[in-house]
Amino acid sequence: WLLVVIGLVATGLFVPLPGVKGFVAPIALIWPLLLWSPMGTREQQHRTDALLFSAPRPVARLLVAQWLAGALLALAVTSGVLVRFAITGQWTNVAALLVASAFVPSMALALGTWSGSANLFEVLYRMLWYVGPMNRIPALDFVGVTQPGSGTGPIVAFLLVALALAALALF
Repeated sequence: WLLVVIGLVATGLFVPLPGVKGFVAPIALIWPLLLWSPMGTREQQHRTDALLFSAPRPVARLLVAQWLAGALLALAVTSGVLVRFAITGQWTNVAALLVASAFVPSMALALGTWSGSANLFEVLYRMLWYVGPMNRIPALDFVGVTQPGSGTGPIVAFLLVALALAALALF
């Protein structure tokens, strides 16, 4: 698994830019799916919820730590692509990937806490990933594959959705 991540980072740095936009960035954001999917469900799944939720401010600490871990994972997997976009001055694509790095763990955390299962996130995220970035539907492109043609509207929309999902996960 880690060798594929290293390969994705290296590929993001050296593949021609259209290939980076069209394939490397979307593939990088589907690869850690099975690491994001149990977010918000591990406590119930492993029956440690009584122990974890007896600590002071358990929800805020636990969910923020899980969200940060998921966001850092997304940034690590897409780091080669982010560096490449920054070097070439494609700042809307950098912004789109940063928003995607916030959106994916927010979605995983919210759907995991609401459903108590990893399956809902896995199904909905795969569908969104396939329809948005892979089929280049601008309104559903959370990776920024259709940038700059689609403008900054989808980036702002997914940022607001990410913030809403993170807030709803806390509630």
